[in-house]
Amino acid sequence: MIESLSNRQIAFVIFGVIIGYGIMGLPKDIAENIGTGGWIVLLGATGITVILGCIFTYLSYIYKNKTICEYSEILMGKCISKLIVFSYIIEFFLFSALAVRASSEVIKLNILLKTPVWSISLLFFIVIYYAVTKGLRTIARICELYGIVIIVVGLFSHILLFTQGELVNLRPFIVPASINSYIKALFTTVIPLLGIEVFAFIPFDKKIIKKYLSM
Repeated sequence: MIESLSNRQIAFVIFGVIIGYGIMGLPKDIAENIGTGGWIVLLGATGITVILGCIFTYLSYIYKNKTICEYSEILMGKCISKLIVFSYIIEFFLFSALAVRASSEVIKLNILLKTPVWSISLLFFIVIYYAVTKGLRTIARICELYGIVIIVVGLFSHILLFTQGELVNLRPFIVPASINSYIKALFTTVIPLLGIEVFAFIPFDKKIIKKYLSM
């Protein structure tokens, strides 16, 4: 049975996928690549992510109650459809493995100093497997719960940070660098924002769409 989610649940799932371990080092990576001109790169990366989100949303809206596994076969045939789905499986597998490994190392270095990385990773995978067996809606509820906590803590932390430092340190706003430097920084910035393609694996329910369109 295909499970569908509400608009709020979809938003928090996207938030949970994007705001992960990779986003933690994003400010450092942008600063190293382009300095104070990072806001231009960040706007460009956000624009690319929004365009991809619109494309996946449009396809899911046209092919209601279907995922990319089903409507890609309608649009491009079985062979290309299987290739696309397989590439997404590889991407999510590698992303999950790298995220778990990196998170385990952070926990080992800061909290569990004498615990081996493999045992922390194993615990992560057990929890992930348990959540997956409960279905898409359960994962969405978890994303809602932790998403709210992350947003509140993040806002509180940023408010405290705004009281420190000087605005003059943000200058110059446009760094006189080459186009290649901006493109390299853009590529570095887009990778941590990957995850918007999870839209393609969430079916849109006709009843839920009609409910929100009538509001």
